[in-house]
Amino acid sequence: MRVRSPVHLWPEDMAVLSMGNELRKLYRNGTSLQLGAHGQMFGLDAHWEMDLFSRSGFTPAEVLEIATIKGAAQHGLDAQLGSLEVGKLADLVVLDANPLDDIGNAQKIRYVMKNGVVFAGADAARVWPVAKAAPKPYFVGR
Repeated sequence: MRVRSPVHLWPEDMAVLSMGNELRKLYRNGTSLQLGAHGQMFGLDAHWEMDLFSRSGFTPAEVLEIATIKGAAQHGLDAQLGSLEVGKLADLVVLDANPLDDIGNAQKIRYVMKNGVVFAGADAARVWPVAKAAPKPYFVGR
């Protein structure tokens, strides 16, 4: 007989889940929100945080705005980055699916362009201007 372990949510977990509802109210009343910028797990935390915003009732468009232009504006960098416009830095991602349909699609990364160089989303191999395999991370094989 298989028995499942009961799921237990610690009070801290419930606080995080309920916090999103309050953040949504604040945001829709004009408070500026951005993604967190510390304790990042190699970029995964940004996606987890975007998912939390989405689960809290934010629309995918609001989540993308919070993840891009709102953070740039908060730091006074919205004239240089945070959106695609002539004259701005054009670091960007190309996705395989539309994040406006489902914010989880922001994790379906086909390409990343950084400083005019295009990298494969799957393994960070350089695709353009000259194809080149991604180097092994410094911590692998040590």
